Amino acid sequence: MSVPEEPDIDDPIDLLASEGSVRLDAGDLDAAAKLFAEGLALSEEEGNRMSAGWFHVHLGEVYFAQEEWVHAAHHYAEGISISQNGNPYVHLKRGQSLYEIRDYHQAKVELYKALMLDGFDPLFSEDDHKYFDFAVKGVKLPDGCDSWESWKGAEPGSTMYGAICDPAIYRAFDTPSN
Repeated sequence: MSVPEEPDIDDPIDLLASEGSVRLDAGDLDAAAKLFAEGLALSEEEGNRMSAGWFHVHLGEVYFAQEEWVHAAHHYAEGISISQNGNPYVHLKRGQSLYEIRDYHQAKVELYKALMLDGFDPLFSEDDHKYFDFAVKGVKLPDGCDSWESWKGAEPGSTMYGAICDPAIYRAFDTPSN
C-alpha cells in the first residue's frame, strides 16, 4: 500500500497514515485501526476525499488481516467509491474479501476488474490461485492475448481502461441475470 516515504511532520493526516502503517506492518492491528479511524475522521472533517478513500482502504487492510471479511469488503468499497476506483490492488482486496463471504457475483466483478486493469503479474502471481482461477473462469481472453498469465492489463487512457473504471459499470454487473 502506498504511504508517503517521508510524511509531512506538520500534517496530522500524514502522521496518522504513517504511524498506522507502521503499526499494521508490526501486527498491532488494534492500534493501527485506531490511528486509521482517527485519520478517516480528520480527513472527512477537512473534506479531503483522497485521504478519506485511502484511510478506508487502510481500515480494510486491518479487517482483512483479522479475517473479518464483511468489514474489510465494506471499507474497500468505501475507498473505491470515494477515491480509489480503478486502483487494481483495492479491487483485488475487495474481491478477495467478497469471495471469502461467498458473495461470488460481486467477488467475480472485483477480481476481474483487478485483472483487467493490472494484468496477472504482480497482483495474482504471488496470491492464492483460487482467486485468479475464479476471476477467469468462463471469461474470454482479450484479443491478441495468448494466456491470462501474459495479460499485462488495459492501457491507461484506453477505451477498455475507461470502461473498467466507469462507476456505471457497477450497475451493469449488479443487475441480476435470469
